[in-house]
Amino acid sequence: MSRMAEPAASSDLVEQVAATFHTVLRSWCYDLEGAVAAGVRGIGYVDLEPWIEPTEDPAWIAAGCRRVDVANTYWADLPVDWRDRLLDIARAAASSVVEAIEAGRSAGELDADHRFLMLVGERLRRPWLASKRVIVDGEVVRGAGVAEVALARTAVHVYAHRAAGFSGLGSIPRFPPPDLAQAVVRIDSSGRDDEKSAAFRVAGESLDPVHLTQLTGLQPDVSWKRGQFRMNRGTGLTYRVQKRGCWGISSDGKVDTIGQSVEVHLRFLLDRLDVHTSALSELITQLALDAVFWIPYHQRAFNSEWQISPETLRRIGLLHASLVCDVYMEADEDESQ
Repeated sequence: MSRMAEPAASSDLVEQVAATFHTVLRSWCYDLEGAVAAGVRGIGYVDLEPWIEPTEDPAWIAAGCRRVDVANTYWADLPVDWRDRLLDIARAAASSVVEAIEAGRSAGELDADHRFLMLVGERLRRPWLASKRVIVDGEVVRGAGVAEVALARTAVHVYAHRAAGFSGLGSIPRFPPPDLAQAVVRIDSSGRDDEKSAAFRVAGESLDPVHLTQLTGLQPDVSWKRGQFRMNRGTGLTYRVQKRGCWGISSDGKVDTIGQSVEVHLRFLLDRLDVHTSALSELITQLALDAVFWIPYHQRAFNSEWQISPETLRRIGLLHASLVCDVYMEADEDESQ
């Protein structure tokens, strides 16, 4: 038996395949043509084309619901009978993959073997699975067996991901999701389309922001003394007494938030502070102030990454400052509403 093989389609493997199947099925209800025409980018929330089906789940019926929109319902929220349907085809697909792996084949071989995928696809045929279209590599594809083959390949990918150590269900993103129907999932991780900025802030009970303005000759973007009321910028109303003084500068509005890297934003601030590094460092140490470089990062790509060079980290360290990355996902913001 291969070292990476699952013991005969374990229940957690089956559930992961089922949840991923649901994600792929939902993607087929995404209005790809409309999104392209509208220039939609990123993974912000998009209402999917409805996929309405009846349900016999007692809990749903008791709540007065006899139908479910499968496309616009998350895996964890699906009625029991629809979860069972997806678990049924996931079990068939996972078992086929496990049997092939135990016979000595690799996930890469299975992914490239169209005959194997067709045979597995035949085991996945269900009347309710009939789909008008399947999104493959950013294109809409129609035809007999296309849906089943796409799901068979997805089962192979899930197995390969588990073999690589990714065993959890993970989060099911809003759309457009990654295209799991492809042999290779290409993800742009450069972060160039993400929105980001950087700010340097110093805070402390004994901090007088006017002194920092005089020391650096820089006009702060934020500034207040201890005991001042905090103002809501949107309403103009005061609502809280500041417990500590604060002084800070930001790259927001001075460096492009999209297209430029986190490194560029940090260097913009450091270049303004450079000639004052020694005096600032001494003041921060003497008054036990908190200094921080804060990066608000609005992630628009499915997967993003950024790098900060050793030289930039050294310059941050000279100011006795911490580095904080505050990451926001557009999908998270929509779900909270």
